[in-house]
Amino acid sequence: MPQHNIVWLNADHYAFFPHFSLNRDLINTPAFDRLGREGVVFDNAYTICPLCTPARASLATGQYPHRHGILNNGDTTDSRRDFKPDAPLLPHDLRVAGYRSALFGKWHAVGSGPTTASDCGYEGWAPPHYGSVYDTAAYAAYLEELGLEHPEVNIEWHLKKSSLVGKRPLRETAQGIEFHPTCGVIDGPPETHESYFLAHLAKRYLHERAQDGEPFCMRMDTWGPHQPYYVAPPFANTVNPSAIAPPPNFEQTWDTRPLHQKQCLDGILQSALTHTWDEWAPIVARCYEHISLVDHAFLQVLNTLDELGLSDNTLVFYSADHGDLLAAHGGGFDKGWLLVEETIRIPFAARGAGVVQGAQSKALVSNLDIVATIRDVTGASVGNEAKVDGATLTPLLQSPELSGREALLIESHGHYGQKVIQRVARWAKWKFVAHLNDRYELYDLERDPYELENLAQSLESGHILAFGCEQLLRLMEQSDDNSADSLALRDQIQRTLKAC
Repeated sequence: MPQHNIVWLNADHYAFFPHFSLNRDLINTPAFDRLGREGVVFDNAYTICPLCTPARASLATGQYPHRHGILNNGDTTDSRRDFKPDAPLLPHDLRVAGYRSALFGKWHAVGSGPTTASDCGYEGWAPPHYGSVYDTAAYAAYLEELGLEHPEVNIEWHLKKSSLVGKRPLRETAQGIEFHPTCGVIDGPPETHESYFLAHLAKRYLHERAQDGEPFCMRMDTWGPHQPYYVAPPFANTVNPSAIAPPPNFEQTWDTRPLHQKQCLDGILQSALTHTWDEWAPIVARCYEHISLVDHAFLQVLNTLDELGLSDNTLVFYSADHGDLLAAHGGGFDKGWLLVEETIRIPFAARGAGVVQGAQSKALVSNLDIVATIRDVTGASVGNEAKVDGATLTPLLQSPELSGREALLIESHGHYGQKVIQRVARWAKWKFVAHLNDRYELYDLERDPYELENLAQSLESGHILAFGCEQLLRLMEQSDDNSADSLALRDQIQRTLKAC
């Protein structure tokens, strides 16, 4: 493929599956749709970890979480709080290859460590840690430039604290995670939303690069559509809640699932499980509207590439760090530490020179592959002896009909201060999930895409379970997944394999 500039549009906590199949006509995504017409959409795209910090650390290094060591959002003692001194940071490698790197938006790639996006070699605007927009000087200056007032938000619902329902200044919602499990409507135009603010910064950066002609790799990382699901007119009230089909696993019970999943849903996420579908539907509608708002912000970046004559020489990726439960599996909320399709499937599309147009790929891919592809097309080789993971997408972008990798590894180490060791082997139509000291899961995703029937205990599926054990052991060994917990899980899987 020819040398490219890179634009990476990366959303946060994106409710993709099953919503883009069940309710696709209700979700307005012109940017994603355009990339599908002009490039390749990957139908089997996954995150390598369904949690912000470890996933985002992987997007900065090209390594699995078990390799870079940042295992969760910084809430257990076994997880690193920051990058290793020899971490293969992508911006450093790009600089050696002659590229400028920029990140606009959410960083959240380290736990409580001090490293910022700027420390890692990114230009742009990215607050430290989780970060926020609405209480920053940069956002205030942006509003002043556009002649806009600081908006308010009318919070319509809160998962646990009804006292937070009502109208309040939007800047107040940036002061803590207590506002995360909410939805509501901003009383200003879409320009007051964080995604439009980030698009404004990204477009300005593109104008600067168009003037100086320097090659660049730019990421725009929105905080949405992660909750809080705050939307602004004209996106508010564009989705009719009564038109939304509930997920087929909305009323699922957990009798055959791992015990830790039931503990997560019954304990930490208990309030969400008490909602009926009539209560859930308006929340899901706000999420769909939030997705649309974020996507329209991405569309502004695509249009700016056109206006500046940069589209033909820019490789564009559209992805997310992970998914969102959003009422699935018995009415679950957020993500917990669950390795269900809703939390690990992501939207994924790419377009650029040399990329086939209007194609779909069935290959198994991950967001980690974007880093490998960027290194491939820019010539940004790893600058030290550190190992990296992922596979370049270049062959699939040129020939989407190729089958790609045989199997994909996905991992989780827990959340909310709970250590829960899990690994997924995903291959063909099968998904095998191994949990340390808990039940296994095995699903035929072609016949059972909503994971309603766990086949791990089925005698008829014993040979598939054995093959899943073999696949997972191979994937873990190949990726040097050999911490004490990982070795304990591998030993457990080997004992299971012998018993099959």
